[in-house]
Amino acid sequence: MVRAAFNGLTVEDAIEKQLVSWGADPEHRRQLKDAEQAALQFRGRCFANSLIDTALIIDIFNRFIVNDPQLYAAQIGRYRHLLIDNVEEQTPVGVEFVRKLLAPGSPIETAVVAQDDGGGYKRFLSASPQLAKGLDTAADVSVRLTQNFNEADNVYQIAHQVNHFLLGTQPNGAEEQIRDSIVGHLHTRYRRQMLSQVGPVIKQMMAAENLEPSDFAIILPYMDGALRFKLTQSLNQSGLPYQINRRRESPREVPQVRAWLTWLLLANDWRDNTVDSDRFGLIKPSTHDIAEALSLSIQGLDAVRARMLADALYDQNAGIFNDRSLLTNQQIERMGEHHLDAVDTLVSWLNAHGNRSDNPLSPDFFFYGLFSEVLSHPPFQNRADTGLAEVCDWLIQMASRFRQAGDRVIDGSSESVGLALVQGIYSGLVTANPPAVGDPPDPDGVFISTIQTYLLEERPVPVQIWLETSATGWWDLPRQPLSNGFVLDPRWSINQTWTLEDDVRIRNEQLSRIVVGLCSRCSKGIFIATSDLDRRGARQDGPLFKAIQLFL
Repeated sequence: MVRAAFNGLTVEDAIEKQLVSWGADPEHRRQLKDAEQAALQFRGRCFANSLIDTALIIDIFNRFIVNDPQLYAAQIGRYRHLLIDNVEEQTPVGVEFVRKLLAPGSPIETAVVAQDDGGGYKRFLSASPQLAKGLDTAADVSVRLTQNFNEADNVYQIAHQVNHFLLGTQPNGAEEQIRDSIVGHLHTRYRRQMLSQVGPVIKQMMAAENLEPSDFAIILPYMDGALRFKLTQSLNQSGLPYQINRRRESPREVPQVRAWLTWLLLANDWRDNTVDSDRFGLIKPSTHDIAEALSLSIQGLDAVRARMLADALYDQNAGIFNDRSLLTNQQIERMGEHHLDAVDTLVSWLNAHGNRSDNPLSPDFFFYGLFSEVLSHPPFQNRADTGLAEVCDWLIQMASRFRQAGDRVIDGSSESVGLALVQGIYSGLVTANPPAVGDPPDPDGVFISTIQTYLLEERPVPVQIWLETSATGWWDLPRQPLSNGFVLDPRWSINQTWTLEDDVRIRNEQLSRIVVGLCSRCSKGIFIATSDLDRRGARQDGPLFKAIQLFL
């Protein structure tokens, strides 16, 4: 729905356009039709309950405010000056809005619009750099800046070579410059070997070239948990600080969020037959949930003793803690009596404020009370924990929004609000502005980032390390069977079928654009790191590696 709105299409038009483009695959057509029905039902529910989702906000703005003279004058007429950067990352409706602002008769008196010819990295998210290029016709003065203050001439020859290989452009005949700009090549058979050597390689280059950790950026196509662990382990062992720039995790992937939801469920005897409690650990927390929550809530309680404590005291079938008098002296000694005292304090508070008590709290007040009265004090926390406060604040905001919208979406009771919140987080539906936990990144450390995030960050460095250069991830497009941003683009004909040639062409164009962007953000050289096999043991031989392998 949002992609359709970004491209100025209705849901029906967007589905029809994709049905034509993807051919006659019965399974795919059925999925698109199902998506259309779900989107229309969701939109109908919004209309029935006076709710506005993101797609509807975009549609209302474009159809009514932009196209209605009175509303447009009231909302836009008060502004006199326009300054917009990176217009190439705008969607089609965004570009058309900017074009309207620049048209004769607009209330805008002065405007500066900047675009990067090599940008448009969000094309798969409906960015339209080609439409943005046409905005210069509406300008009184068009200035083209060709000087780059970051790149070295040698480094940019790599981009020329990749363009030649992928797009068939003329070769530049700069083989020696390309070899000089590739400052090193690390090649191993297995990925874990490659990752373990990244730290020592950076350490060696720092000593040889008089560089600092912040002079390096490690760029990779994707960042799974195993890669992140092995890479950061290598940097830690080499004594190198680092900062990871990546998307925030889904709230359900944040252990502290799961821990707080566990205490909410433990405090309340909630039952919902529509939810598979065994699958998501809802209604009655599992023993694993309790152990995880205990280790995260009580200072100094390690995971092993937390599991022992949960196994010994928690009755998963009943969803309650048994009395500690059932423990043997040996168990008390192994778990620690001060830890058991903390559990007693926590359980007593939960029992006093859940729905089995005389003073039940709604979820938002529950989270506030749990933090302010229990978990922010010793023995649970011996010092201020900003990460814990972030989690508490986020959960309070989410619970409060659910409670305020309860009368329109659910019955508004604490049980319905709490269950909707827990189910929404565990199912991945509640994802807005997840809390930031853990140690803050070191601004003077090695910069670690995925490709698109690095390009949008605009962070030039002397040395870039292209990790897993032989992986096809550099060339891959996100799989978007229900919202292909390239097909939904207004320039894509309604009768045009998506072919293998289109797929390869767009992949090559995207990879070419990526390499140009990376080279323009590097002043000294590129270090190539490859492995024969990926994490699944499959051989890697991606297009980027093929384009530059003769120069390694």
